[in-house]
Amino acid sequence: MSSSPQTDSPSKMRSMLKIILPAAVLLLGAGATAALISSRKAPEPASRPTLGALVETIRVQAEDLPLEIEGRGEVTPKTRIEVLPEVTGRVVEISPNLVSGGRFRAGQTLIRIDPRNYELAVERARAAVARTQVVLEREQAEAAVATAEWEAINGSIEPPPLVARKPQTRQAEAELAAANADLATAELALERTRITVPFDGLVIQETVDLGQLVSPGRSVAKVIGTDAVEIRVPLEDSELAWFDLPAPATVSVDFAGRHQSRPAEAERLEGQVDPRSRMVHVVIRVDQPFDREVEGTDSPPLMPGTFVRTAIHGETLQQIIQIPRSTLRGSDQVWVVEEDRLRIRTVEVLRAHRDSVVIREGSGLDSGDLIVTSAVEAATDGMAVRMLAAGDPSSGDGSNDTEVETEGGSES
Repeated sequence: MSSSPQTDSPSKMRSMLKIILPAAVLLLGAGATAALISSRKAPEPASRPTLGALVETIRVQAEDLPLEIEGRGEVTPKTRIEVLPEVTGRVVEISPNLVSGGRFRAGQTLIRIDPRNYELAVERARAAVARTQVVLEREQAEAAVATAEWEAINGSIEPPPLVARKPQTRQAEAELAAANADLATAELALERTRITVPFDGLVIQETVDLGQLVSPGRSVAKVIGTDAVEIRVPLEDSELAWFDLPAPATVSVDFAGRHQSRPAEAERLEGQVDPRSRMVHVVIRVDQPFDREVEGTDSPPLMPGTFVRTAIHGETLQQIIQIPRSTLRGSDQVWVVEEDRLRIRTVEVLRAHRDSVVIREGSGLDSGDLIVTSAVEAATDGMAVRMLAAGDPSSGDGSNDTEVETEGGSES
C-alpha cells in the first residue's frame, strides 16, 4: 500500500530548508562584505625620506710634512780584508782575540812569527853599515891629505879628481847608502814578524794555529772594520728628487728580541743603474755599528748580513695633505662628502707611499674636507649619502645609527 501525501510533505520541506538556509547565509555575508568594501576610505600616501648610502669619512688637514724615503737593504762591512803574512816563519804567538767573533784594536799584535832569523839579519845589516861607514871616513881622510899635498906643491891649481880621491869617496858613500837600505829592509822584515791590522776590527774567520809554518800570500784570517758599515738601498730614480746627498737617515731593525734604531747618513750613489732592476742604489753609512750605547740605550750590535729598514730624511713639504692610500680611487681621484652628497674629485698626487698618499693642498683637496674611506657600490657624482660616525657599527648588524652633527650635514 502506498504512503499518504501527509507523510511525505514534512520530509520534503526539511530537505529544502537544508539547501536554502546555507545559501541565504552566504548571500547575506557577501552582501555585508561588499558594503564594507564600498564604504572603506582609501589610505592617504605617507611620504618616506630618501636614504642615501651609508659611508665612513675622515676629515683631512694640511700640515708641513718632512718626507722620509723608505727602503730596505743588507748590512755589509765598509772595510773587509784577508790577513796575509809578509814573511815566512813559524807562528810562536796568537792573540786570544784572534777567534771568530773576536774584537781587536788597531795595531794590536794578532800573530807573532818566530823573529830570531830576522833579528840576526838586522845585526848583520847593522855591521855592514858600520863597515861601510869606516870605509867612507877613511876615503874622506885620504882625500883631505892628498888635496893638502897637491896644494903645497902646485899652489892654487885645482887637483885632478883621482888625486883628490873623489871617485873613491863617492863609491864609499854609495856603499854606505846601500848598507843603510839593507838595514832598513832587515828591520822591516823583523817588524813584519808581528802581524797587525791598522784599524779596529772584528774577526770573521781564522785559519792558523800555534806552531804552524806560514808564508807570504797564504791567508791566516778574515777581518772586518768596526768603525762603519754600509747598506745598499735600491730606489727608483724618481725618489732621488726628494733629497740631496749627503742626507741624514735612520736604520732600524728587530734583532735579538729587541727593536733598535740607529742614526745614519746617505752618503753617495753607486756608479751605475742596476741593469736588471733599473733601480739606483743609495749607499747609507752607519758609524760605530758595534757600539752598544746608542742614544742612551743598550742596543745589540748591527751585525753584517742583517736585513734592515732604512729611512732617508728628505725635504719638508709645505701645506701637504696625507691620506690613506685606500681612499685613493683609481690613480688620481677621491670621494668627498659635501652637504650629504658624494662628490668625485681629481687630485694631484705628489708621492705615493705603501700605506699613504701625499697631495698638495689646493690641488683637489683642502683642509677640512671630508673624504670617504669606505666602499660604495656604483658611486656617482652627486649621489645622496649618509655619514657613519666614528666608532659606530656598520648598518648590516641591526644596530641603530647615531646622529653626529658635522659641518655640511649630519652623520648617521
